[in-house]
Amino acid sequence: MHTWLATQTEGWWRYAFDNAGVPFHYMSTQNVAKEDDLHSKYDVIIFAPVDRASTISILNGIPSWNNAMPWQKSELTPNLGVIDSTEDMRPGLGYEGLAHLKKFVEQGGLLITCEDTAQFAIETGLAPGVSVWQIHASMATAIAGLSAGIGGEPGTALRLDTLRQK
Repeated sequence: MHTWLATQTEGWWRYAFDNAGVPFHYMSTQNVAKEDDLHSKYDVIIFAPVDRASTISILNGIPSWNNAMPWQKSELTPNLGVIDSTEDMRPGLGYEGLAHLKKFVEQGGLLITCEDTAQFAIETGLAPGVSVWQIHASMATAIAGLSAGIGGEPGTALRLDTLRQK
């Protein structure tokens, strides 16, 4: 799944799937907003990174002033709209699309996110029990100093609790 905010980053995911021979259906957040029963069509939805997009920008899309922003093949733009197209790039996922994604997950669908779309999933309740901790820059500097002198390792610290249904 992609937004129309930026398609460069998720394009690398498409490239990787193509090279690995992984079949996929390419859809935008606008398609998700229109499709009520995602689980009947998909078992897995991969929401590739957007490029540092905020949750509100994923939901709202591009501000809708002035004229529509088409991404379609035309005489003037013959190379656009080959993989996906839209009459207007501005609309985002919207709250209806978010409800469709929540329903998909509640019905057992697997939503895979990364980077800014992972933050989106956390902030919108699509990943219950998952949170992000942000530390102040001075704390990060102190941790980096400890890592260098005492043998700690820089990087991401994760805590995972698993629940098994019986």
